[in-house]
Amino acid sequence: MRASDPILLLDARAPATAGVDPCRTLLGMSLIRRLAMQGLRTHFAQIVVLADSHDHDRLAADLAGLRDTIIHHGSPPTVALGRTVYAPATILGEREWLEHLVHRPVADGVRLTDASGVALLGRGASFEDAQPQGALFLNPPPLRIRDEEELRAAHRRLLKSLIKDTDGFVARNIERPVSTAMTA
Repeated sequence: MRASDPILLLDARAPATAGVDPCRTLLGMSLIRRLAMQGLRTHFAQIVVLADSHDHDRLAADLAGLRDTIIHHGSPPTVALGRTVYAPATILGEREWLEHLVHRPVADGVRLTDASGVALLGRGASFEDAQPQGALFLNPPPLRIRDEEELRAAHRRLLKSLIKDTDGFVARNIERPVSTAMTA
């Protein structure tokens, strides 16, 4: 892996997840697995999961089979070694905002954040700076799941994402609603 390759750093430690289990299943897949898979699909070179030591085996089982994914417990990094996107592991993994971040330019030493806790860091940027150097405006904004209401919102958002612009009248109004109702 080259220093220029983007890294997705998922924080599954207790303070970052605010009591929500990152292995919680949503539409047949855990939150953290969905986020890691979307990261790999959007061309992150590596997924690094920060974990509490007692959660290592459980997270390893949930993420089994995903290429370029490692679980790290112990002291988290203090600075980004290369272009890094940081996200709490309870963020809904969606292609649009991850694609935006994997391609968005960021200068060395700069940390940009958004309201959900997602951060884009240039090489050498500190994870621990009290003040970010700028804001991220992502569309759609990442949905951080902190309670049952946000989990239901994530469920609706995923089902809505199944509707395609190319669907015709019958697919959009009959086939797709029946199919998603049977799946959910």
